[in-house]
Amino acid sequence: VVVLNELSEDCFPIHNENDRLGEDRPCGNEYCSRNAVKRITCSMDQAAYSIDIAMYNLNMRSIRNAILRAQTRGVKVRLITERFAATCDVVHELGQCGVPVRGPQTNQLGLMHHKFVAVDAPFRVKQLQKGSSILRRPKVSLITGSANWTNSTFGGNWETFTIWRSDFMANYYQEEFNRLWKAFELRPQGY
Repeated sequence: VVVLNELSEDCFPIHNENDRLGEDRPCGNEYCSRNAVKRITCSMDQAAYSIDIAMYNLNMRSIRNAILRAQTRGVKVRLITERFAATCDVVHELGQCGVPVRGPQTNQLGLMHHKFVAVDAPFRVKQLQKGSSILRRPKVSLITGSANWTNSTFGGNWETFTIWRSDFMANYYQEEFNRLWKAFELRPQGY
């Protein structure tokens, strides 16, 4: 469980100094926002087959970079986001780099307000392994909670998210992702 709160940025001066020195020393702050982001990017960096993201809003470059690293390794990445988020630079860049992006075309039915990612969910891995001679060891994880992946979320909001290492939980959320993926039309290029 990861908790973000008013203490999450107390260690900012330490990280700023580490960045200046080119170092990556731990800060010891149990609520550190930078460490929270690293927990997310670490899960993505361990993906062997798939990363399926349903995120209301996403604008963090460090997470974008982890997504692109995974895609470069051959991991299949898909993103479902809310309509307005498609115009943010990070989502647009992911689309331009070949990450398929879908979401609702209108807000008539409400918002796509999910905040989860399924990494190497067994249902999805099984789909991707069909007809493939390349077998890798999947590292199942599910990340879900109240946190959008935005700079403001990790810069002072009160939020929580949980990282599960559970086939059952990953498959449960994967089923919802797959349902939404079919329900939402592909967004037009540049949308």
